[in-house]
Amino acid sequence: MLIESLILGIIVALIRKGKINNLGLIQLERISFLFFALILQLIIDFFGRITLGQLGSIVHFTSYLLLFYFYWFNRNRLNILIPIGLALNFLVISFNNFSMPVHTSYMPKDVILKLSNSVTHSIMTSNTKLSWLGDIFYISWPVKQMLSVGDIFLDLGIFFLIQKIMVKN
Repeated sequence: MLIESLILGIIVALIRKGKINNLGLIQLERISFLFFALILQLIIDFFGRITLGQLGSIVHFTSYLLLFYFYWFNRNRLNILIPIGLALNFLVISFNNFSMPVHTSYMPKDVILKLSNSVTHSIMTSNTKLSWLGDIFYISWPVKQMLSVGDIFLDLGIFFLIQKIMVKN
């Protein structure tokens, strides 16, 4: 949903007479930590739990540390919703073997089977801790996906950040 938040944020900012050129003016420190965290997440999603085993959980944990580190150096430029979302997601994965629990009621069986090899996600069970912070919200448009409370905070944080950057009074 992060991509959708970026796109919606840009569209709304343009409607509000914002300038897309302003996006190039934001100066973020230590942006390499953001990109490295995202690359780590892509790697663990690609290789999966069967290939990576426990190493996948360590890499997942490390990617969150890099995201928090990135936020810390940019805390004066970014809004508070972003680290709240990160913290909520980090909290739930920390209590569930560094894997985001997913409520599977709305998912097709083939997607549920893929979760068994996922490092970053797992099927929610009665043993799941802090299940209310897991991926419990189903969105069917523009893409079918599950969201957590933390994801919603992240999405709102990105949306409002785009507004702040593009629409300057």
